[in-house]
Amino acid sequence: QVFARVRPPQDHEAGLASAVELLGPSLVSVTQKHGARLDLRFDRVFGPDAGQEDVYCKVQKSVQDFLAGESSTVLAYGQTGCGKTHTMTGKATAHSGEFAVTGDQRGIIPRALEDVFTWVQMSSESPVGGVSVESKVFVSFLEIYNERVLDLLRYDKTRGDKEGLEIRDDPSSGIHVPKLTVVQVRSIAEAMKVLEIGTSSRHIAPNGVNSVSSRAHAVFQVVAERHVSCDKSSSTVAHAKLNLVDLAGSEKW
Repeated sequence: QVFARVRPPQDHEAGLASAVELLGPSLVSVTQKHGARLDLRFDRVFGPDAGQEDVYCKVQKSVQDFLAGESSTVLAYGQTGCGKTHTMTGKATAHSGEFAVTGDQRGIIPRALEDVFTWVQMSSESPVGGVSVESKVFVSFLEIYNERVLDLLRYDKTRGDKEGLEIRDDPSSGIHVPKLTVVQVRSIAEAMKVLEIGTSSRHIAPNGVNSVSSRAHAVFQVVAERHVSCDKSSSTVAHAKLNLVDLAGSEKW
């Protein structure tokens, strides 16, 4: 499914005519630079008044599918300054030196993590009849910058990494990055700390519409495993990946 979100005007845009007009719950019209109008249809269009929760409710099924054992991806694509990072992460605030995303401004990633750890709590049942269930969550954070794959959990922007990491396609595990740092997290707080560390290493640069524009594609990946133990034997009965992607700005429009 493809959704479109129209952000509200920023302070410096006050009084300017909008180039985007909502024509219905799934139709939007864009006035291009040369004056031509382009009508676009999506599965759903969110107007400037839509909140973070409104957006997450529509993509939540991808998270639910992931928790049911099916790998899923949610990605944000659009022009520089259109609100991709805000939609994916939310408004971050510094509190006692820590990265915090709370309240109504939480984006897709924090809300997805809340669902993940609710699932962990519900699925990790107490042993019954010799059978116990243990759910584990792992996260990683990479960036694709200038056609290089960088590990945001160990990348030093001051030193740089000329080669980057390799991408491999394995018959059993699929497409993966062998040397990518993967961290087991046991709470939302631990997962958000990983997000904080990776975010601080992202490549950003100012431009005409955004002072902190993302210059690379970022992929925050969550892996869920469910282990079932019966007496002395155990097996992994569910293994899935959730890719939460904040793409670099596209200047198509």
